[in-house]
Amino acid sequence: MVIKNKNIILYSSFVLFLQFGCNKNAEIDDFVPPISGQNNVHNIPINDPDQFIFEGLYSGLYPWGNSMINNKYKTDYVNICKNIGNINTIGKNEADENIVILSLGPSNPQKIFDGIKTAEYNDANFGENIRFVNGAIGGIDFNDILNPSGPYWMQVDSILQSQNISDSQVQVIFCIEDDLLNHDTTITRAFELKENYIQLLEDIRLKYPNCVLFLAGDKGYNNYSTEERFSEPKGYLNGWAIKLLVEDYINGNLPEYPFINWLDYYWADGDTPRWDGLTYNLYDFIAPDYIHLTYEKAKELGLATHEKLKSDQGAMYWYK
Repeated sequence: MVIKNKNIILYSSFVLFLQFGCNKNAEIDDFVPPISGQNNVHNIPINDPDQFIFEGLYSGLYPWGNSMINNKYKTDYVNICKNIGNINTIGKNEADENIVILSLGPSNPQKIFDGIKTAEYNDANFGENIRFVNGAIGGIDFNDILNPSGPYWMQVDSILQSQNISDSQVQVIFCIEDDLLNHDTTITRAFELKENYIQLLEDIRLKYPNCVLFLAGDKGYNNYSTEERFSEPKGYLNGWAIKLLVEDYINGNLPEYPFINWLDYYWADGDTPRWDGLTYNLYDFIAPDYIHLTYEKAKELGLATHEKLKSDQGAMYWYK
Protein backbone atom coordinates (compact mmCIF):
# COMPACT_ATOMS: atom_id res chain seq x y z
CA MET A 1 0.00 0.00 0.00
CA VAL A 2 1.32 3.46 -0.88
CA ILE A 3 1.01 6.12 1.80
CA LYS A 4 1.18 9.82 1.00
CA ASN A 5 4.69 11.19 1.39
CA LYS A 6 5.45 14.90 1.19
CA ASN A 7 9.01 14.07 0.15
CA ILE A 8 7.84 12.44 -3.09
CA ILE A 9 8.23 14.70 -6.12
CA LEU A 10 5.95 13.76 -8.98
CA TYR A 11 7.61 13.12 -12.32
CA SER A 12 5.13 15.39 -14.03
CA SER A 13 5.79 18.26 -11.62
CA PHE A 14 9.51 17.97 -12.33
CA VAL A 15 8.82 18.11 -16.06
CA LEU A 16 6.62 21.16 -15.58
CA PHE A 17 9.36 22.91 -13.64
CA LEU A 18 11.81 22.34 -16.49
CA GLN A 19 9.37 23.30 -19.21
CA PHE A 20 7.51 26.23 -17.76
CA GLY A 21 9.53 27.65 -14.88
CA CYS A 22 9.97 31.36 -15.50
CA ASN A 23 9.71 34.84 -14.08
CA LYS A 24 6.09 35.57 -14.90
CA ASN A 25 6.07 39.15 -13.69
CA ALA A 26 9.10 40.12 -15.77
CA GLU A 27 7.50 38.64 -18.90
CA ILE A 28 4.17 40.36 -18.35
CA ASP A 29 5.92 43.72 -17.92
CA ASP A 30 7.08 43.40 -21.55
CA PHE A 31 3.60 42.80 -22.90
CA VAL A 32 0.85 45.34 -23.61
CA PRO A 33 -2.44 43.74 -22.52
CA PRO A 34 -5.32 43.71 -25.01
CA ILE A 35 -8.34 45.87 -24.42
CA SER A 36 -10.62 44.21 -21.88
CA GLY A 37 -13.03 41.91 -23.63
CA GLN A 38 -11.45 42.01 -27.09
CA ASN A 39 -10.38 38.39 -26.70
CA ASN A 40 -13.88 37.19 -25.81
CA VAL A 41 -15.63 35.13 -28.48
CA HIS A 42 -19.18 35.73 -27.22
CA ASN A 43 -20.19 32.09 -27.06
CA ILE A 44 -22.21 30.74 -24.15
CA PRO A 45 -20.74 28.06 -21.87
CA ILE A 46 -22.34 24.67 -22.48
CA ASN A 47 -23.24 24.38 -18.80
CA ASP A 48 -25.09 27.70 -18.65
CA PRO A 49 -28.26 27.29 -16.51
CA ASP A 50 -30.41 28.65 -19.35
CA GLN A 51 -30.66 26.12 -22.16
CA PHE A 52 -29.77 27.35 -25.66
CA ILE A 53 -29.16 25.92 -29.14
CA PHE A 54 -25.74 26.04 -30.81
CA GLU A 55 -25.42 24.88 -34.43
CA GLY A 56 -28.56 22.79 -34.02
CA LEU A 57 -27.40 21.19 -30.76
CA TYR A 58 -29.02 21.73 -27.37
CA SER A 59 -26.79 22.88 -24.54
CA GLY A 60 -26.34 21.13 -21.19
CA LEU A 61 -23.64 18.67 -20.16
CA TYR A 62 -26.20 15.88 -20.59
CA PRO A 63 -29.22 15.61 -22.91
CA TRP A 64 -31.47 16.53 -19.98
CA GLY A 65 -29.34 19.34 -18.45
CA ASN A 66 -26.23 19.85 -16.35
CA SER A 67 -26.78 17.40 -13.48
CA MET A 68 -27.31 13.67 -13.07
CA ILE A 69 -30.95 12.59 -12.82
CA ASN A 70 -32.53 9.32 -11.72
CA ASN A 71 -32.25 7.25 -14.88
CA LYS A 72 -30.37 4.19 -16.16
CA TYR A 73 -27.24 6.21 -16.93
CA LYS A 74 -26.99 7.43 -13.34
CA THR A 75 -27.77 3.98 -11.90
CA ASP A 76 -25.10 2.32 -14.04
CA TYR A 77 -22.60 5.05 -13.20
CA VAL A 78 -23.09 4.75 -9.46
CA ASN A 79 -22.91 0.95 -9.57
CA ILE A 80 -19.65 1.01 -11.53
CA CYS A 81 -18.18 3.54 -9.11
CA LYS A 82 -19.18 1.41 -6.12
CA ASN A 83 -17.23 -1.51 -7.58
CA ILE A 84 -13.98 0.39 -8.04
CA GLY A 85 -11.60 -0.89 -5.38
CA ASN A 86 -8.01 -1.59 -4.45
CA ILE A 87 -6.40 -4.09 -6.86
CA ASN A 88 -2.90 -5.47 -7.20
CA THR A 89 -0.55 -5.72 -10.18
CA ILE A 90 -2.44 -8.68 -11.66
CA GLY A 91 -5.83 -7.03 -11.23
CA LYS A 92 -7.01 -8.88 -8.13
CA ASN A 93 -8.62 -7.25 -5.11
CA GLU A 94 -6.13 -6.58 -2.36
CA ALA A 95 -6.80 -4.30 0.61
CA ASP A 96 -3.21 -3.08 0.87
CA GLU A 97 -3.18 -1.74 -2.70
CA ASN A 98 -4.55 1.49 -4.16
CA ILE A 99 -7.05 2.82 -6.68
CA VAL A 100 -4.98 4.00 -9.64
CA ILE A 101 -6.06 7.09 -11.59
CA LEU A 102 -4.11 7.70 -14.80
CA SER A 103 -4.34 11.07 -16.55
CA LEU A 104 -3.70 11.55 -20.27
CA GLY A 105 -3.19 14.65 -22.37
CA PRO A 106 -0.83 17.57 -23.15
CA SER A 107 0.71 20.39 -21.08
CA ASN A 108 -2.24 22.44 -19.78
CA PRO A 109 -4.13 19.28 -18.70
CA GLN A 110 -0.86 18.12 -17.15
CA LYS A 111 -0.92 21.22 -14.97
CA ILE A 112 -4.64 20.90 -14.16
CA PHE A 113 -4.17 17.24 -13.22
CA ASP A 114 -1.30 18.23 -10.93
CA GLY A 115 -3.68 20.82 -9.46
CA ILE A 116 -6.19 18.05 -8.72
CA LYS A 117 -3.46 15.96 -7.13
CA THR A 118 -2.25 18.90 -5.04
CA ALA A 119 -5.79 19.64 -3.83
CA GLU A 120 -6.35 15.97 -3.00
CA TYR A 121 -3.04 15.77 -1.16
CA ASN A 122 -3.67 18.94 0.85
CA ASP A 123 -7.17 17.81 1.84
CA ALA A 124 -6.79 16.52 5.39
CA ASN A 125 -7.62 12.84 5.95
CA PHE A 126 -8.45 12.39 2.28
CA GLY A 127 -7.21 10.22 -0.54
CA GLU A 128 -5.19 7.58 1.29
CA ASN A 129 -6.46 4.92 -1.15
CA ILE A 130 -5.83 6.98 -4.30
CA ARG A 131 -2.73 6.61 -6.46
CA PHE A 132 -2.68 9.47 -8.97
CA VAL A 133 -0.35 9.00 -11.96
CA ASN A 134 -0.01 12.02 -14.23
CA GLY A 135 0.63 10.70 -17.72
CA ALA A 136 -0.06 14.00 -19.47
CA ILE A 137 2.99 15.29 -21.34
CA GLY A 138 3.60 18.65 -23.01
CA GLY A 139 3.19 18.84 -26.78
CA ILE A 140 1.04 15.72 -27.06
CA ASP A 141 -2.16 15.75 -29.11
CA PHE A 142 -4.37 13.15 -30.79
CA ASN A 143 -1.81 12.73 -33.57
CA ASP A 144 0.57 11.31 -30.95
CA ILE A 145 -1.78 9.58 -28.55
CA LEU A 146 -3.62 7.62 -31.25
CA ASN A 147 -0.45 5.71 -32.11
CA PRO A 148 -0.58 2.89 -29.51
CA SER A 149 3.03 1.88 -30.22
CA GLY A 150 4.37 5.44 -30.41
CA PRO A 151 6.74 7.39 -28.15
CA TYR A 152 3.92 8.87 -26.04
CA TRP A 153 2.79 5.50 -24.74
CA MET A 154 6.38 4.47 -24.14
CA GLN A 155 6.69 7.48 -21.82
CA VAL A 156 3.41 6.67 -20.06
CA ASP A 157 4.59 3.08 -19.58
CA SER A 158 7.84 4.39 -18.11
CA ILE A 159 5.97 6.63 -15.65
CA LEU A 160 3.78 3.73 -14.49
CA GLN A 161 6.75 1.38 -14.17
CA SER A 162 8.70 3.95 -12.17
CA GLN A 163 5.90 3.82 -9.58
CA ASN A 164 5.62 0.01 -9.72
CA ILE A 165 2.15 0.16 -11.24
CA SER A 166 0.97 -2.32 -13.85
CA ASP A 167 -1.48 -1.71 -16.69
CA SER A 168 -3.90 -4.02 -14.88
CA GLN A 169 -4.14 -1.62 -11.93
CA VAL A 170 -5.46 1.33 -13.95
CA GLN A 171 -9.19 1.60 -13.24
CA VAL A 172 -9.91 5.30 -13.82
CA ILE A 173 -8.63 7.58 -16.57
CA PHE A 174 -8.82 11.38 -16.65
CA CYS A 175 -8.35 12.75 -20.19
CA ILE A 176 -8.27 16.12 -21.95
CA GLU A 177 -7.08 16.12 -25.56
CA ASP A 178 -7.23 17.97 -28.88
CA ASP A 179 -6.04 17.73 -32.49
CA LEU A 180 -3.68 20.61 -33.27
CA LEU A 181 -3.50 19.66 -36.94
CA ASN A 182 -7.25 20.03 -37.30
CA HIS A 183 -7.84 23.64 -38.34
CA ASP A 184 -11.62 23.39 -38.72
CA THR A 185 -13.49 25.98 -36.66
CA THR A 186 -17.02 24.78 -37.46
CA ILE A 187 -19.17 22.33 -35.51
CA THR A 188 -17.70 19.59 -37.71
CA ARG A 189 -14.60 19.84 -35.55
CA ALA A 190 -16.56 18.67 -32.49
CA PHE A 191 -17.82 15.59 -34.32
CA GLU A 192 -14.32 14.79 -35.58
CA LEU A 193 -12.82 15.12 -32.11
CA LYS A 194 -15.52 12.83 -30.75
CA GLU A 195 -14.39 10.17 -33.23
CA ASN A 196 -10.78 10.72 -32.08
CA TYR A 197 -11.90 10.00 -28.52
CA ILE A 198 -13.66 6.81 -29.60
CA GLN A 199 -10.48 5.63 -31.31
CA LEU A 200 -8.55 6.39 -28.12
CA LEU A 201 -11.10 4.42 -26.08
CA GLU A 202 -10.52 1.39 -28.30
CA ASP A 203 -6.79 1.56 -27.50
CA ILE A 204 -7.54 2.02 -23.78
CA ARG A 205 -9.90 -0.97 -23.80
CA LEU A 206 -7.06 -3.16 -25.04
CA LYS A 207 -4.22 -1.63 -23.03
CA TYR A 208 -5.92 -1.26 -19.64
CA PRO A 209 -8.24 -4.26 -19.21
CA ASN A 210 -9.50 -3.16 -15.77
CA CYS A 211 -10.23 0.44 -16.68
CA VAL A 212 -13.95 0.87 -16.01
CA LEU A 213 -14.29 4.65 -15.94
CA PHE A 214 -13.21 7.27 -18.51
CA LEU A 215 -13.69 10.86 -17.33
CA ALA A 216 -13.13 13.47 -20.03
CA GLY A 217 -12.69 17.21 -19.65
CA ASP A 218 -12.66 19.95 -22.26
CA LYS A 219 -9.48 21.97 -22.94
CA GLY A 220 -10.97 25.23 -21.64
CA TYR A 221 -10.48 28.72 -23.05
CA ASN A 222 -7.52 30.30 -24.78
CA ASN A 223 -7.95 33.24 -27.09
CA TYR A 224 -4.93 35.13 -25.77
CA SER A 225 -2.39 32.87 -27.45
CA THR A 226 -0.14 34.29 -30.15
CA GLU A 227 -0.49 30.97 -32.06
CA GLU A 228 -3.58 30.50 -34.21
CA ARG A 229 -3.70 26.73 -33.65
CA PHE A 230 -4.76 27.35 -30.04
CA SER A 231 -7.24 30.17 -30.68
CA GLU A 232 -10.99 30.12 -30.19
CA PRO A 233 -13.48 28.78 -31.04
CA LYS A 234 -11.36 25.60 -30.91
CA GLY A 235 -11.53 25.38 -27.12
CA TYR A 236 -15.27 25.96 -27.19
CA LEU A 237 -15.80 23.25 -29.81
CA ASN A 238 -13.63 20.89 -27.77
CA GLY A 239 -16.28 21.04 -25.05
CA TRP A 240 -19.01 20.15 -27.54
CA ALA A 241 -16.94 17.12 -28.58
CA ILE A 242 -17.03 15.84 -24.99
CA LYS A 243 -20.77 16.46 -24.79
CA LEU A 244 -21.27 14.46 -28.02
CA LEU A 245 -19.07 11.64 -26.68
CA VAL A 246 -20.99 11.43 -23.40
CA GLU A 247 -24.31 11.47 -25.27
CA ASP A 248 -23.14 8.69 -27.59
CA TYR A 249 -22.47 6.56 -24.52
CA ILE A 250 -25.80 7.50 -22.92
CA ASN A 251 -27.57 6.46 -26.14
CA GLY A 252 -26.01 2.99 -25.94
CA ASN A 253 -23.67 3.42 -28.91
CA LEU A 254 -20.42 2.62 -27.08
CA PRO A 255 -21.20 -0.31 -24.74
CA GLU A 256 -17.82 -2.02 -25.22
CA TYR A 257 -15.85 0.83 -23.64
CA PRO A 258 -15.32 2.04 -20.08
CA PHE A 259 -18.16 4.12 -18.67
CA ILE A 260 -17.87 7.67 -20.09
CA ASN A 261 -18.69 10.77 -18.09
CA TRP A 262 -17.50 14.34 -17.67
CA LEU A 263 -14.44 15.05 -15.54
CA ASP A 264 -15.24 18.77 -15.49
CA TYR A 265 -16.18 21.62 -17.82
CA TYR A 266 -13.51 24.32 -17.95
CA TRP A 267 -14.59 26.76 -20.68
CA ALA A 268 -15.58 30.35 -19.97
CA ASP A 269 -15.73 33.32 -22.36
CA GLY A 270 -12.46 35.06 -21.50
CA ASP A 271 -12.86 37.78 -18.90
CA THR A 272 -16.66 37.65 -19.05
CA PRO A 273 -17.61 35.83 -15.82
CA ARG A 274 -19.34 32.51 -16.29
CA TRP A 275 -22.53 31.97 -14.29
CA ASP A 276 -20.39 30.51 -11.46
CA GLY A 277 -17.72 33.23 -11.71
CA LEU A 278 -15.04 31.43 -13.77
CA THR A 279 -13.00 33.74 -16.01
CA TYR A 280 -9.78 33.63 -18.04
CA ASN A 281 -7.59 36.72 -18.16
CA LEU A 282 -4.32 37.41 -19.95
CA TYR A 283 -2.46 36.99 -16.68
CA ASP A 284 -3.78 33.43 -16.32
CA PHE A 285 -1.33 32.45 -19.07
CA ILE A 286 2.47 32.51 -19.30
CA ALA A 287 4.24 34.98 -21.60
CA PRO A 288 5.47 35.33 -24.28
CA ASP A 289 3.11 33.04 -26.21
CA TYR A 290 0.27 32.91 -23.65
CA ILE A 291 -0.45 29.26 -24.40
CA HIS A 292 0.26 27.66 -21.04
CA LEU A 293 -1.74 28.23 -17.89
CA THR A 294 0.03 29.71 -14.90
CA TYR A 295 0.59 27.50 -11.88
CA GLU A 296 -1.98 29.60 -9.97
CA LYS A 297 -4.73 29.19 -12.59
CA ALA A 298 -4.11 25.46 -12.99
CA LYS A 299 -4.22 25.10 -9.20
CA GLU A 300 -7.56 26.96 -9.12
CA LEU A 301 -9.07 24.70 -11.80
CA GLY A 302 -7.66 21.57 -10.14
CA LEU A 303 -9.11 22.53 -6.77
CA ALA A 304 -12.55 23.08 -8.34
CA THR A 305 -12.45 19.63 -9.95
CA HIS A 306 -11.29 18.05 -6.69
CA GLU A 307 -14.27 19.53 -4.86
CA LYS A 308 -16.61 18.42 -7.66
CA LEU A 309 -15.35 14.81 -7.48
CA LYS A 310 -15.74 14.72 -3.70
CA SER A 311 -19.46 15.41 -3.99
CA ASP A 312 -20.09 13.59 -7.29
CA GLN A 313 -22.83 10.97 -6.87
CA GLY A 314 -20.58 8.24 -8.25
CA ALA A 315 -17.00 9.33 -7.62
CA MET A 316 -17.69 9.82 -3.94
CA TYR A 317 -17.51 6.00 -3.56
CA TRP A 318 -13.89 5.73 -4.74
CA TYR A 319 -12.48 9.29 -4.73
CA LYS A 320 -11.96 9.46 -1.02
